[in-house]
Amino acid sequence: MYGGENMELEQFSKIKDFYKNAESFLLKHEAAAELITSSCLAHLEVKTSSSNPPFLCCIREGGDILLTAFMNPPRPLLIFGKEKALPLLIKKLAVQDWGISKLTAPAKLARAFAEIWLRETGNSHRISMRMMLYRLERLTAFPPTQGRMRQASLKDSELAGKWLYEMGSETRSLLTEQEAMQTACQKIQEKRVYIWDSDQPVSMAAITRPTKNGMTVNMVYTPPEHRRKGFAKSCVAGLSRELLQSGRKFCTIYTDETNPSSNKIYRDIGYEEIGRYTELAFNQK
Repeated sequence: MYGGENMELEQFSKIKDFYKNAESFLLKHEAAAELITSSCLAHLEVKTSSSNPPFLCCIREGGDILLTAFMNPPRPLLIFGKEKALPLLIKKLAVQDWGISKLTAPAKLARAFAEIWLRETGNSHRISMRMMLYRLERLTAFPPTQGRMRQASLKDSELAGKWLYEMGSETRSLLTEQEAMQTACQKIQEKRVYIWDSDQPVSMAAITRPTKNGMTVNMVYTPPEHRRKGFAKSCVAGLSRELLQSGRKFCTIYTDETNPSSNKIYRDIGYEEIGRYTELAFNQK
């Protein structure tokens, strides 16, 4: 335990112990905290190991969790909870000399973390992405679009890899063509990728990060020549419907805050904004 005023920080060395302690708090905020929850569940499911130890902690006040932090290097630090717990978290990170390269958190929490981190360590940051988080519990009806949704097969790997690379180029991702192809192949093998066909493949979407009651939709992409025809909307709606009919209570999706077109598409089919997230990249000294 590591205390500060009436708060206590408990650090864990194993993800299973962290999740056992944080589970009720994370499930109370299941959609908003899905990045941490799904990261824990993915690790527990495949029992992955890493040469780099994780940083895992819960900060409590009066027995109640105020904030959770999860980092499995080299992936970003994920935090969720109350701002007032940040000084204690950052003090712990600084004392143990944890290098933070990236952070993903609710926008207000990320901004507060960056300000305190700069004062504590002198490390500045830049905003690498501003995102909106949407949740869907019930689809809104809309006029049908020509075509149908199907699960991608291995014969779609080359096209899905090409689309994923193009998507990364548009969003300024550092994904190489080879990495895009490998990612697409892996996700297709895991039966996570879906294609909207209208005489030919015209749009795609994928599923990722399952939690107890939800699932996230991602990799939504339509090539420029097929845009503004409703294909992405139909693909995401069809995939979301399938998830809800399979027993999921909700779906989530992250969007680029600066892309009004995609945000409108998701609102049109029933997705509701539940928060704004920011990804920060820190300058290492």
